[in-house]
Amino acid sequence: MRLLDRYIIREYLRALIAVGLVLTVLLEVSIILEHVDDVLGQNVPLSVSVKWFLLLLPYKLVQAFPVIVLLAVMFSVGNLSRHNEIIAIVSTGVSRARIFLPIFTITSLLAGLMIWFNEAVVPHTSSAAERTERVDVEHKPPPTSNRDIFLRGAGDTYYWMDTYRGDSNSPRMVGPVIVVLSPDRTHPLKRIEARWANHVVPNRPGGESHWNFHAGTEWDFDDNGRLLQVESFRDKRIPLEDDLREFLSVRKDPEEMNFVELSSYISILEQRPGVDLDEYRTELHLKISFPLALLIVAMMAFPCALKTRAGSLLVGFSLAVAFIIGFYGFTAILRGLGHEGHLWPWFAAWAPDGVFLVAASYILGLWRT
Repeated sequence: MRLLDRYIIREYLRALIAVGLVLTVLLEVSIILEHVDDVLGQNVPLSVSVKWFLLLLPYKLVQAFPVIVLLAVMFSVGNLSRHNEIIAIVSTGVSRARIFLPIFTITSLLAGLMIWFNEAVVPHTSSAAERTERVDVEHKPPPTSNRDIFLRGAGDTYYWMDTYRGDSNSPRMVGPVIVVLSPDRTHPLKRIEARWANHVVPNRPGGESHWNFHAGTEWDFDDNGRLLQVESFRDKRIPLEDDLREFLSVRKDPEEMNFVELSSYISILEQRPGVDLDEYRTELHLKISFPLALLIVAMMAFPCALKTRAGSLLVGFSLAVAFIIGFYGFTAILRGLGHEGHLWPWFAAWAPDGVFLVAASYILGLWRT
């Protein structure tokens, strides 16, 4: 049995590598064709263009993993079926489910690799690609600042500022205005204006990070909205929300964050009323549900590959292609509905897996003999 497992695994891995290499090249060519006008129109150097094209590849490749698995199963198992090797194996008493086991095992490892790749590689390359496009292709300043900010913080605190510069070394607010409203939001309890403010991270252990405001004025009001005092200051340390720095930072797309970062970002936004989180929550679930779909694709492709024997090649491939198109289309529709808040984020992300798992299980059971 170990010999049979090694033989099936070898054929499957060969198909995975071959299909993966071909699709990688095709994806890179499609990226070049999609963006060649941008680099030519902006006279971007060849080295920068190549770098940008390569940085765009990992995210595209992750989206193509189900197709790679589908074609690899079709080619490897289909080749065995066309040469009647499947019939020979089954005639020895080995079930088709047992033949599928090594394929399922390798696909499970591939799903784990996809999760790791999506966590460790894709966020960095997507962020670098975004920065390269903005700075080197479009010749814009790096995305380290937000302008004309108005947002609601935790509780009833509101922030206005001309610019927020989120440099990692010294984040700074330019022209900040901070207003704390009463619980019924009818009048202010505090107002702070300053020329600028910087975030300070203490060097000594145990120290707390804080914001220093410079050249400003602070107004305090009582519970009825009457002015209590006005204080002008040159420099003043003012306690603000602990995660304000992360909240003010330039927002990233979900693909630029790994699971932990995206989950943490959602937790920060949850404390701010009025922020739409459906897109982020949907993408958080998709970071797990989409890689696990590889197992469902393999389950569906296996019986389709068995149909390639006895002159049924067209039937098997047609069913497999219809399945993968349906999976991508259904996933895209539910993903969009999840982003817009028309479906629960968890349902939008996991429903395609559930529906196509039922379909794959049915067909796999239908063709088990």
